[in-house]
Amino acid sequence: LEEFARSLHESGALADGVPSLANIVIPASVQSILAARIDRLSPLQRRVLQIAAVIGRDVPSSLLAIVADMNETALTREVNALCFTRFLVEDGVTGGMVHSFSHALTQFVAYDTLLRSDRRVLHERVLRALETHHRDTTVDHLAHHAVRAEAWKEAARYSLAAGERANRRSAPTEAKAYLETAIAALGRLPPSVETITMGIDARLSLRALFT
Repeated sequence: LEEFARSLHESGALADGVPSLANIVIPASVQSILAARIDRLSPLQRRVLQIAAVIGRDVPSSLLAIVADMNETALTREVNALCFTRFLVEDGVTGGMVHSFSHALTQFVAYDTLLRSDRRVLHERVLRALETHHRDTTVDHLAHHAVRAEAWKEAARYSLAAGERANRRSAPTEAKAYLETAIAALGRLPPSVETITMGIDARLSLRALFT
């Protein structure tokens, strides 16, 4: 209901007061409401929102600036506009350094507006930015972006590390998923001493989960 009300306001349907029910087009789903709202954004605001959706539910401003390749003033203007329309909300604890999506569904729909090829390119840009500028990023996060970027060497390495980390935390289901992802990523790479060694390590770690 909240998104529907915003959609009516942004589309101008309420400009002349309460419209007749016969003049209101009711979308089939909340997703279609959100998609229509996103479509009404300016091209630059829409692009910033899409990049934020690739980064994740929580969006550090410094990372967004690197991936979007925008200066601070321009980015702040577009992010403020997205906050005004309630696509993003500011994390009050970080003093504007991190923004979040107002709803998980908003992130999903914004992400879904991207072509697969664009998603892959953006995930790779996020991955490289995290590797270079955010050294404290968890291997789980790096593995996610590497897989989505189809950067198979990094996907294998980070997924293997994430699986071993999950195993140490006594999270066997999570560990199994990461280790299987590492093995699948290795299957995309040509054989080498490194990939064979990683494959052995992944399979041994996977076997150890059930012994």
